[in-house]
Amino acid sequence: YHAIQEFFAFYQLRPPVTPFMQIEFRNPLFLHLICESLNGENYKELPRGKLGFQDMLNICLIYKNKIIAERCDFDPNNSVVNSALTHITLKMIENQNRYLKYELVKEITKSIHPTTSFEVSLLNHLEKEGLIAFIEQNKRPFDQPEKLCRFTFERIADFFIATHLLKNESKETNEQIKFALK
Repeated sequence: YHAIQEFFAFYQLRPPVTPFMQIEFRNPLFLHLICESLNGENYKELPRGKLGFQDMLNICLIYKNKIIAERCDFDPNNSVVNSALTHITLKMIENQNRYLKYELVKEITKSIHPTTSFEVSLLNHLEKEGLIAFIEQNKRPFDQPEKLCRFTFERIADFFIATHLLKNESKETNEQIKFALK
């Protein structure tokens, strides 16, 4: 509860009166994403009423889309960030792996928002805004590391995977459902 108070104070938000029951609020990355988004959307406190993970994620994605739209020069009315994260998720489901090769994610983001400059690329700004992260992995010692991409906060990946599976329930295979439950 103390960390929540500190994050809210840092982002100049009124702290909640009661502790949050959602486990996500124990995660500093989630607190950062949510508090930054609330502040950026000019909230002074959490909206009143029952807020679930989806509500909090929507606030975050709307804000991140506005920020990235400005930096990458696309229409903020288009849900480019949501589209990119959905396409990345679909590829994770298809590959049954939450880590995708950097080049594959680069192709996905370029197909959604083409650009020749990395500085204004969707890929670059998804990482800068803390939605995805790149890691390097060596399969064997002294090998050239392979650059991989994953969601920064795994619960966001869980949400996108679950949303896709629920929308396409009758079409999904048991293997895809097993992957989602890992």
